[in-house]
Amino acid sequence: MHSLGSGDPPTKIPDVVSLDLSYDEIADGEAIGQGGNADVFRVTVQRGGREIPVAVKQPRLQGTLDTDTVERFVQEADVWAELDGHEHIVSLYDWGAEPLPWLAMEYMDRGTLADVPDGERLPLEQALWVGVCVCRAVHHAHRFGVAHHDIKPANVLF
Repeated sequence: MHSLGSGDPPTKIPDVVSLDLSYDEIADGEAIGQGGNADVFRVTVQRGGREIPVAVKQPRLQGTLDTDTVERFVQEADVWAELDGHEHIVSLYDWGAEPLPWLAMEYMDRGTLADVPDGERLPLEQALWVGVCVCRAVHHAHRFGVAHHDIKPANVLF
């Protein structure tokens, strides 16, 4: 990923569709990443003749699913829903706790800031735009009393 486009900041952030999902629609996906205690999958759902890519986060199962894990996922979804609608925060489409806890979110398909090759830099205007967007997202979250606790290049998604 040498460039995020023309070198200029985008003139418009694409709108995100609204989706109501069921676990059956998001149950089978391709693994695309993992965090400390969760895995992320890519699935495609059909709506109005369109294929919509969705990222699904589920707890990494190691034996029996405990109540704390379910409660943490539901709490994360509740907090995320409060932040939803900000153009620089990944949109949360839907979530559930049955039969397993899951979060369905906007699929970001342009990589991460960590994908910029070592020794290379984003063009100045892009770098400044990314910095401003991250600051706006963090500021929005802080206004709701939410701290990210893990801001790093791999968590800045495009």
